[in-house]
Amino acid sequence: MQSVKKMKALSVLSMAVAATLGAKAVHGAAILSLYIDNVNVIGTDSQSYGYAAQVAASGSPQNSYTGPTTINVAVGDTFEFDVDAVVTGTTNIDAGKKYGSSTKADITQPSYLGLSSLSIYVPSTDTTASKLSPIQGNGTPPPFQTVSGMPDYNSTASLNNAGGTDTNTGSNNSATPAPNWLAATAGDIWTPPTGPQTAGDVGDRFHIFQGNGSQQNTVSGLGNVAQYGAATGTYATATDFFDSLSYSALTTGTVTLSPQADPGGTSYWENTLAGSATVTPGYIATKFTNAGDAVGSLPILVINITAAPVGSPSQAILSLATSVPTSYGTNEGTATVTGHNGGYKPGYLAVGPDATSYVQVNGFNPGTDEEIYALDVLVNGSQANSSQIALLVNAIDGTDSIAPTSGMLASNTYAGLEALESPTGLGGNPFVPPAGVAFNLFVDTGATGPGSPAYFGFDVSNSNDSNLVGYTISEVAVVPEPMSLGMLALGGLGLLGRRRRSTL
Repeated sequence: MQSVKKMKALSVLSMAVAATLGAKAVHGAAILSLYIDNVNVIGTDSQSYGYAAQVAASGSPQNSYTGPTTINVAVGDTFEFDVDAVVTGTTNIDAGKKYGSSTKADITQPSYLGLSSLSIYVPSTDTTASKLSPIQGNGTPPPFQTVSGMPDYNSTASLNNAGGTDTNTGSNNSATPAPNWLAATAGDIWTPPTGPQTAGDVGDRFHIFQGNGSQQNTVSGLGNVAQYGAATGTYATATDFFDSLSYSALTTGTVTLSPQADPGGTSYWENTLAGSATVTPGYIATKFTNAGDAVGSLPILVINITAAPVGSPSQAILSLATSVPTSYGTNEGTATVTGHNGGYKPGYLAVGPDATSYVQVNGFNPGTDEEIYALDVLVNGSQANSSQIALLVNAIDGTDSIAPTSGMLASNTYAGLEALESPTGLGGNPFVPPAGVAFNLFVDTGATGPGSPAYFGFDVSNSNDSNLVGYTISEVAVVPEPMSLGMLALGGLGLLGRRRRSTL
């Protein structure tokens, strides 16, 4: 039997939909912008290894996703994230006016109207939860309820709702009211007919939901219609919808989570009737079906579950080996160099951008030639500056307490850089990086390489090194260096001269 809590949530949703009477308010297109923030990995050591304070929405109407495309967790770790929301374009036709009887004449109508309901669900490619399992929000069995003979569990999503038992937080710039919604549910985790005790999706039948019913001419009522509304759709104007949707990593593998809003359970407030001293404004709840209305998308989260612990102990930032580095994310492809010692054409590969992954490198002749790796490092989606590169070099060197990268030197420049960027390339072979590519980290592998094929791995994630926040790699060029070009120049940073090793 369905729970009272979830039945109330569905009733509120029904009221919101029924209130849409076909009347049209005069306003611009209503745009719902959604954001993921507080992406976090909690290690088996109980330490938190947050990836970024903000991972913004990807796709229409937002296009500013800056977080890693792949997030590494280890078996036994906990992964969690939050969702924020803001609706724009809902200008109130009575903005700033006062209305009502003499006892209510001090009630001022808001400039922008907000959401009347929001419904989020999170499909998972691991539908049986054999690799990544949503953590039950109501503890261990027995289940929270049974629906059609199947057990049903609450998720861990903590809803921002002053009317309930969870948090009560306003927008990220504190300019709009904190939610005070009448009905809420954290969303369900349920047992499919042929699945394990709990499945991988959150919200298949009962979404993570909040909603309000009809509003009255009261101070609290007007506060309610303004919640989640703003003039501009930015992370700063968004309000926390839920936090701490948590998953447990069970076995190695890759799982894709696709959080999204359900347009059928999401609506906003319109004012279709101007108010006055004797007329109550005509607030109605409307789905995003007016001309130009749009429900924004959320970024897809790829969770890479590794056997090696993430966070404690850490692994080296860089890896170069003749075998696949299984703890360094997924394979980005192959970069192939051509030619031979003294006349190479470098290999190049666009990656991610990812916080961790690896590249296969082929074509060394002889295979033991010294190699230079040129990388384009980003921080929160923008190219890393010199101080950010210096921080990364410290991590590679091991001077910030992480395990050092054996056998490699790193710097923000090297003596052969002009050859890499020259139209003639190294040894007379052409190599022109694609437009917009500017390498800012260079790694020398030592006197001899590991042979061919080789696997170059990197892990610049915050879960691997807590000093690195928002770091990703977007480009990799492989530059086999003839001895005549000399060793890696350390003039840019001057940090690594003491740590030369022969090979990995």
